[in-house]
Amino acid sequence: MFDLKIVSEFMYEHFSQVTVHAGTEFHARCALCGDSKKNSFKKRFHLDWHNGNPRWHCFNCDSKGGFLRLYTILKHCTLEEAKKDLLGWNPDNHRTRLNRETSFKVKPAKNPIDNFNSHLKDFAGHKFPVDSSLYEQWLKLIDKFISDRHIPKEYQILYAWKGNFQGRLIIPIFDKAKDLIYFQARCLPGSDIQPKYKNPVSEKSNIILNKHKFWPDKYIIITEGLLDAYMIGDQGTTCLGKEIQRPFLMKLLKLTDKTVIVAYDNDQEGLKSMLKFMKSPLKKMVKYFIMPAEYDAKDINILSCDHNIKNMYSFIVKNSYELYVATLKLKIM
Repeated sequence: MFDLKIVSEFMYEHFSQVTVHAGTEFHARCALCGDSKKNSFKKRFHLDWHNGNPRWHCFNCDSKGGFLRLYTILKHCTLEEAKKDLLGWNPDNHRTRLNRETSFKVKPAKNPIDNFNSHLKDFAGHKFPVDSSLYEQWLKLIDKFISDRHIPKEYQILYAWKGNFQGRLIIPIFDKAKDLIYFQARCLPGSDIQPKYKNPVSEKSNIILNKHKFWPDKYIIITEGLLDAYMIGDQGTTCLGKEIQRPFLMKLLKLTDKTVIVAYDNDQEGLKSMLKFMKSPLKKMVKYFIMPAEYDAKDINILSCDHNIKNMYSFIVKNSYELYVATLKLKIM
């Protein structure tokens, strides 16, 4: 049996856009799969306290289970550690109380964990050998993906051979100290594993790819995806999605004497996201990359693969514009 206060605090700490119905039914954006990529307001994760036996289900990724399983996934701990944490909970130390008729809000933790190094034992790669007869086969999968997607040699790709992300390719972000601060777990090309991406939970504004590599006399270029940022090299980074948060942008602007270039995907959703950003208070702080009409590529990674552009940084800088000019170019496209 789990106290309602335990469950409620856990939900507000790890999930976004949480609402409570009837005091015991929680609805939120799924922290496991990221929820809908097309609609940032959809909330497909549902948890019912169920009189102390909570059950949850995400109708986006179809994950489901009991509260202990959810706790181990989001806290990155073992079942034994989860039981110890929950059984050792002291209600006198709880900061808030939940009224059954109304919901309360607790500010989410900015960064629940410092790194994801504990997952490295589940990953294999050229710099992460494992004792398995399949190791060489996994390296071949990695090498093929690197070759097919034109990934520069300075970036690593790993393979999850066990654990929660088993069977997926791992696209990691390491900091200067070689700590794993974030990763994307994507299904293998041609695989029918769903969802396509399964990412860990963390505060994205704290995750800056290439933070220790930026040259202050160059532009910093923000892309939607990790692979797109890889194509740019040391000056590429990613917002890990379509939303550029103000804290994230402010940190980047302090790291360059130039400015930041926003390079959204060259598709309908990317265009919608760019137009939305162009109406935000941040709109004049950046320049905007506009894909030239003669290049029919969905994103920067595909642009690199299909057109073999050698210096992606220079290409993007050449085709980036201030707000007014970028707006005019979009109108005539």
